[in-house]
Amino acid sequence: MHGEAFIALAPEDTTRRQIDAIFETEAVKPKIVLETPYSTTICAMVNAGLGCGVVNPITAEPFLGKNIVIRPFERAVYFRTLLLLPPNRQPSKIVRDLMSELRKHASSDDATMPQSVSRG
Repeated sequence: MHGEAFIALAPEDTTRRQIDAIFETEAVKPKIVLETPYSTTICAMVNAGLGCGVVNPITAEPFLGKNIVIRPFERAVYFRTLLLLPPNRQPSKIVRDLMSELRKHASSDDATMPQSVSRG
């Protein structure tokens, strides 16, 4: 990724800081062309041909088969995801189903490996 056009997560993102540290350790200096707080935006911008990026694998999945290439990122990088629920109310069935699917996905090996995306 050295010298490549790179769509990065926002500087305050903890995952961005992990990626920056890895790049520094490996003497990789991408050309940051855009910063965003959202992995989905990274995928959309890569799909539009603006560069490459590192995204959460759950976010990358809907982009499979589009005009991008998805590859494992070989260093451990962790994405923190929050699901906020109202304190005085039980979640609806659809939210419970979502939570169940997220737990299944989070426990799979594929969900632990961040993905690098580039235009195909």
